[in-house]
Amino acid sequence: MTLLADTLDIIPWGVKNSDLISDTGLAGILSKPCGEIYYVLSIFTVVLAFVGLIQGAYKVSMGGDLTGLGTQLVMTVLASVCLTYIPIWVLNAEIVLGPMLLSDLGCNTKDVYDHFLTNLCNDVLDSIPGIIVDILLGFFFLGLELLGVISEIILIIAFIFAAIIYVAIIIGYLVQVAVVYLALAVSPLFLGMLLFEKTRDTGFKYFVGIVGILFWQLGWGMGYKMVGATFDALRNMLYDNGALCAINVFCGGIISAAFALTECFLMWAVLTKAPKIMSDAVTTGSQVGTGMVSAGASTISGAASTAASVGGQAAMIAATGGAGAPAAAAGAAGGGGAALGGPK
Repeated sequence: MTLLADTLDIIPWGVKNSDLISDTGLAGILSKPCGEIYYVLSIFTVVLAFVGLIQGAYKVSMGGDLTGLGTQLVMTVLASVCLTYIPIWVLNAEIVLGPMLLSDLGCNTKDVYDHFLTNLCNDVLDSIPGIIVDILLGFFFLGLELLGVISEIILIIAFIFAAIIYVAIIIGYLVQVAVVYLALAVSPLFLGMLLFEKTRDTGFKYFVGIVGILFWQLGWGMGYKMVGATFDALRNMLYDNGALCAINVFCGGIISAAFALTECFLMWAVLTKAPKIMSDAVTTGSQVGTGMVSAGASTISGAASTAASVGGQAAMIAATGGAGAPAAAAGAAGGGGAALGGPK
């Protein structure tokens, strides 16, 4: 099994399908063992088809009509065709529903992420005047200098998150490729289930699940683009409002820094939660929009609770002279896990 279209990018930043299907590429590494598993399990599909025909013939011999046997013959022919072409169909569909569709919709992941990095740099530039002002005024107003320091810390955290997201996006695409290959490897078992009425529903659900996996890239692309468009609108609102710009400068660029960190959190939410949202939409018909908004809201609320927890624990450490440090570390770790979508 190989990815057939070698002129399109599955993974951004210059990783071509031709790289993937080489002997040392991920798909090349997975292709041989998954192809061997597929070939071995195909025997089960053949056996199940043969058993189904015998079962249908037996029912006819016992006085049943030919409808059941005719249906079984049609299903057997369809299964034999699918057994040959399912890998080709699925792997080509990954190209069509991934990079080709995203390109047509203007949601190319590389371009969207580059736009995200541009926004981060603009947030830094917007924060610099405020930080300088607060440092100068900090000699007279200690609180303003503290706001400038907070803005710097937020921006540093945002850029660390951006670097993590950069690596995680590439890993996410590699994971999708691996999941598709592994799903195809065991698909002959579920293809055989389609031949029997009692197990047909399970077989259909499995293949619908594979289709859901193919839409992961669409979920990522749409999510990234919506996040970018939202923060473009927020930044335009900030630039067009003189009062907000003045507050931003006077408060050390805290608004721009908050935009940068919030956008990072939402990009992370899209990366980690869009695959499940898209799979659920295909398999159960759940709403993509509500799922995306809910995922973003839960990530932001988790991050806010983490920040509040860290602030509270820091105050406790200061009040107790360091005696509460172990409990503070445990509380901060629990809040961080919740913010990133992990267990609380």
